[in-house]
Amino acid sequence: MPGLVGHSKNDVFSLQSFSTALDNLIYDESYKKDEVYQDEYIIASRAHLNIIGEKESPFRSNNCLVWVEGEVYNLEELSIRFNFSYSDFAHTLTEAFISNNLADFCSHVNGYFSAVLYHVPTSEIIIISDRYGLKPVYIYNNAGALAWASELKCFKYILKKAPDIDQEMVDVFLELGYLTGSRTWFQDVHLADAATLYRYNLQSNTSSVQRYWTWSKITPQKIHFDEAVDKLHFLLTKSVNEKTNREENIGLTLSGGTDSRVILSLLESPCSVETLTWGVPDSVDVLLAKKVAKKKGCKHSFLELNSNSWYSERETGVWKTDGMFNLMHMHSSGFHGFIKKICDINLNGFSGDLNVGGGWITQYNSRITQEVAFKKLGVGVKFAPFTDSFYDIEHEDPYFLDTRVRRFTNSGSIEHAKLVEQRKPFYDNNIMEFIYGLPDEYRANSRLYIACITKHLPELFRDIHTTHGIVPIGQKNDLIFKIKRKIKNIPIKLKLQTEPVWKYHNYAAWLREPEFSTFLLKMLNPETAVYPSFTDRDLLKEYVEPHLRGKQDLSEKVLAALTMELWFRQIFISESVINFRTHN
Repeated sequence: MPGLVGHSKNDVFSLQSFSTALDNLIYDESYKKDEVYQDEYIIASRAHLNIIGEKESPFRSNNCLVWVEGEVYNLEELSIRFNFSYSDFAHTLTEAFISNNLADFCSHVNGYFSAVLYHVPTSEIIIISDRYGLKPVYIYNNAGALAWASELKCFKYILKKAPDIDQEMVDVFLELGYLTGSRTWFQDVHLADAATLYRYNLQSNTSSVQRYWTWSKITPQKIHFDEAVDKLHFLLTKSVNEKTNREENIGLTLSGGTDSRVILSLLESPCSVETLTWGVPDSVDVLLAKKVAKKKGCKHSFLELNSNSWYSERETGVWKTDGMFNLMHMHSSGFHGFIKKICDINLNGFSGDLNVGGGWITQYNSRITQEVAFKKLGVGVKFAPFTDSFYDIEHEDPYFLDTRVRRFTNSGSIEHAKLVEQRKPFYDNNIMEFIYGLPDEYRANSRLYIACITKHLPELFRDIHTTHGIVPIGQKNDLIFKIKRKIKNIPIKLKLQTEPVWKYHNYAAWLREPEFSTFLLKMLNPETAVYPSFTDRDLLKEYVEPHLRGKQDLSEKVLAALTMELWFRQIFISESVINFRTHN
């Protein structure tokens, strides 16, 4: 992902390989490499798309140097609250540091970013993650040697000794398709926790870690349900408006579901935004998105997934996501180049169904428990302690937002953001603080969400259903609509028309195609594969062969195994792109 890289000057690091690490943050000729700064203690730089955030780095002020990747949306509010007169985020960070107010300042920042602040006189490094940890930064800190990078692969180059694989992560990844907690594939490299300041003094060789915000800071709301409906609409509108600018080239990935359609409904000038949908032809997702875009007068592009195209660029997607995201879910990998030609910034309906829609609530108004955590994460719970005080709030969601959403859902955004910046209107501080101040009864089963849509955003929902149900949201008489639907389905029952295609892909069948099945048998053969160096499991017998026999759909497991194997090959034998058509 566009981002940061740097390290202290210690014997464990290779200064000569720093430029290689920096180059591996670059995925397109449009990228910009900032100045490589170095002094007696550190070397650091940044590569970026030059679209959002700081245009140059490091920023210099008050004997501090600052590198920022990402952007914030409430600089004016922060300037008023903290009496700063600066319009750029890096400058306000230095002011907050000098005034000894950095933790409080960061707790009020609304945005997605990672930052490194270097105080030159004391040789102190502060690595900062955003409130929800959505702009990842990875850290190596061992025996006085410190390194940081926005991508895990950078450590392959800057460490003289090849990093060791964390073998405990093999079972986690094969079960979930992602990693949990702060663990990575490398034993001595961890992902920075959300809402955290990591301080390192390179002269005294001391360090400290501080959470600057926790979920317990959210104040319970005493508000009537009807008022909550209106306030949610106000906050959603405000968030979408803050994340759109008529001078920017903005697109919208539009599915057949609810969240992206809500964003489209809230846009002040929807016809100026081009929408895009991918999937198999005539799938429900594709057809619904086309209807919605047409109703709003948007230019709309359909990007086809099929047995020939689905795997395109997913090997590169594994590299982009450092092998920590099951390639099965890289649905848009082959289209990122096309999307980049249409827009610089994509509006993303990221996690709206979980936080606003209450999609994962099991026990109302209850802190996360071991039983609930284990049902969702299984073996991954061991590495994502549910007892952490960060989750001290009477809701289960924050645990899953910090584990599954941050480590899984966000990986799709990370891959896409290599070429197109991502903005996430549902993941806004004001919205999050509001909805998690409400009782779960308001959000459960999308009650609040549906009421908000029905009252304030009916245009795109009244007559067009979503992929979650056949009855449009806000339809006053479900019975009448269902009768009409049954009449409309008579040709299907009589086999005069084909049934609607509810899935926008068909991975189970595509894996069984002769060419790809041959590729799988070759790649995951334990006699020649890399993965047996880190596990005793035979993934060919466990997943591939049963799936190819056609009696089980193990596509999720098969592709998790393939993702892991591809990553190991990319890291250890430098196969940066592995194409099944050239391996058969």
